[in-house]
Amino acid sequence: MGRHGMTNSLRSLSREEERHAFLNKHGAGQLPQEPLLQDCSDRVYIRLQGHGMWNNEQVMFVDDPDPDNAKRFADIAHYLASLGLRVPHIYAASEHGFLLIEDLGETRFRDVLKDDPSAHDDLWETLFDTLIHLQKASHQTGASPASAAPPTLAHHHASAPPSLERMTVETLLEEVDIFLEWGLSYIGRSLSAPERHEARRVWEMFLTPLADHMPCQATEGYVCVHKDFHSENLLILDAEGLQGCGVIDFQDALWGPPAYDLVSLIEDVRLPFDGPRITQQKAHFIHKQSLFTNHEWEATYDRLSLQRAVKIFGVFCRLALRDGKLKKVDYLANTFLFIEQGLKHPAAHDVRDWFLSLDFKRRLESF
Repeated sequence: MGRHGMTNSLRSLSREEERHAFLNKHGAGQLPQEPLLQDCSDRVYIRLQGHGMWNNEQVMFVDDPDPDNAKRFADIAHYLASLGLRVPHIYAASEHGFLLIEDLGETRFRDVLKDDPSAHDDLWETLFDTLIHLQKASHQTGASPASAAPPTLAHHHASAPPSLERMTVETLLEEVDIFLEWGLSYIGRSLSAPERHEARRVWEMFLTPLADHMPCQATEGYVCVHKDFHSENLLILDAEGLQGCGVIDFQDALWGPPAYDLVSLIEDVRLPFDGPRITQQKAHFIHKQSLFTNHEWEATYDRLSLQRAVKIFGVFCRLALRDGKLKKVDYLANTFLFIEQGLKHPAAHDVRDWFLSLDFKRRLESF
């Protein structure tokens, strides 16, 4: 081969050329395409109308600029499917971050629940049953150091992906940092180095008691946490039982305490804030499940609730300020209602004083 021929053969393909090559390889290159809008991700989703070898099935093409993230999604999909959850089937994957997955449709629980979340007990029961099943099927016992190999599963029919990390107090603090930078920037407030140090100290004191319930020290065990188990990532399917709830967007799953996903579900900032509903559903879920004691829920739920609301506020502000994605700004006022609720917890008095020192509520209302 001549010098120029070798140069051409080694030329890097463009992303578009790699995409076409992947689709053609799997018989999907000529399928009609429908790009889908995305608010919170750099991933590209394209709905493909199947025919030929795809038997008229709807297939989703995913282009993830982070190949490791795509691999993690595929690994976790196989794991969750092995637990009995209804997740998209992975038809094909490539080292470039391309996936061909089953398209479960677009009827999200949020579409039905958003107007009156209290009026659909049957849908909520499906969601509760799905979460309880995930937690029971993935439950691990015994402390597991962060550097250890993936834990041995009590359910031997399932396989745990090696990419599943472990939640720690430090990871929760890193999410609070998003709020300290972007949430405060949104209301026109920045922190000096000493102020940031003090803010970190206050939040660390509030979150440190959770360490006893993280995978490294949890006496009651821990579970696979979806991380974004809310109405926008849960699909209504035409099937009974667990198969009637499609679970998507689980690439950030990790080992952690069971309360995290319950907070995500019933304190979904995309649904109208309703304190009585949340209180009732929390009590109902804890009574319905039989895996963890009341002590586990009482020790973790309220702290994780406040931390998650603050993190979401920061993420939505970052999407608006850094990425120019303004749609989530509409949820900020509702998200702050969840923050205010969390600040009522007796253990949050120092965090509450910190918020007051920022004059946060008045600043937010002025926007």
